[in-house]
Amino acid sequence: MLNRIRLAVAFFLLMPVLSFASYTVVMRDGQRYRAKEKWTIVNGKAIFTLENGQSMSLDPKLIDQAESEKVNAQALGGARVLATSQAPPPTKTSASPLGSITIKPATGSTAATTRTPAAASTRSVAPSAVSTATGSTNLSNNVVQLFSQAYENVGLFDAKVVGNGANRLHITMTADNEDQVFKAISATAFMMTKVHGATQERVETIDLFLTTINGGSGGKFQMTLADATDLAEDTQNKWKDYFIRKVIF
Repeated sequence: MLNRIRLAVAFFLLMPVLSFASYTVVMRDGQRYRAKEKWTIVNGKAIFTLENGQSMSLDPKLIDQAESEKVNAQALGGARVLATSQAPPPTKTSASPLGSITIKPATGSTAATTRTPAAASTRSVAPSAVSTATGSTNLSNNVVQLFSQAYENVGLFDAKVVGNGANRLHITMTADNEDQVFKAISATAFMMTKVHGATQERVETIDLFLTTINGGSGGKFQMTLADATDLAEDTQNKWKDYFIRKVIF
């Protein structure tokens, strides 16, 4: 008998709640109204009565009809529904490859080359050496090794760095797409401005030759120390302008 009384009391307590707000109107801006029933269209307006007795009249285009139906079908009432659509992935900032370049003074022709994980490759790379075929240079083999290591650290493994006169280098490598061209120009400018601090030697001019994978010309540049200093300040945005102004095909 006592249990029946408790059930009857609970039923009468729940009755006002069950009969009070029977429809949730969801607006396109996310706002929600607790209505006694679903809206009706009268003279082009959506009409419905709020739970407090206030009558609402608004443009039906402002109502998210699909979401309203979904919320009420799930009997969520005024509860907040989490969006089921997948949010777009966060935009990745294109980072300069120069961040992976580590400058360490090289010691002799057998100095080890440190590669980042991204630059790992099974390709065998012959140690760089100063070529006598292109003329003498006053730059040491340490300078040549630093440039070779910088290119390998950004994924350019076939660079050939040789001396080409006083304070001058001749560099050739494959750059078969825009990303590789950017890395080649960026790494060259970066090293020209940093090599003096590592070796006390100065590279004043670099003849940079880029080739495509099938042997075609990807562009020839004569980069001066002044060019490199300007590029190194904002390589991410200046390299395309430099390419257009300086490239020689």
